[in-house]
Amino acid sequence: MADPYAPPPYPPAQNPGYPPVQDQGYSGYPPAQQTATTVVVQQQPVIQQSVVFRDRPVLVTDSNGQQVTTQLQFKSGALTWLICCAICWLTGFWCLALIPFCIDDTKDVYHITPTDGRVVGVYKRL
Repeated sequence: MADPYAPPPYPPAQNPGYPPVQDQGYSGYPPAQQTATTVVVQQQPVIQQSVVFRDRPVLVTDSNGQQVTTQLQFKSGALTWLICCAICWLTGFWCLALIPFCIDDTKDVYHITPTDGRVVGVYKRL
């Protein structure tokens, strides 16, 4: 007589109604985990100083990386035309309305690099 407390043989010789168990190479240890390595490359931030463009030349960096002083170019803008219209309307003399076009203090200022002629900033009076 067989011992009633003995464990059944493992794996059973036949499982009626189930397909046979195939050996999948289980070694008793959990499968090795594959770890992915992520490399993060950070660039150092480029700190640019805030340049305020007014009616005076400023020091800027040109496209070659050299420090240059901007050249100023004055062009008629909204303030020039507003003063022109006001003078013409108030006085009635259109020839006096041309005076703002001769004064740089009423015009917009364009800052241009002397090396490559790029406009790097504009100061609009109005």
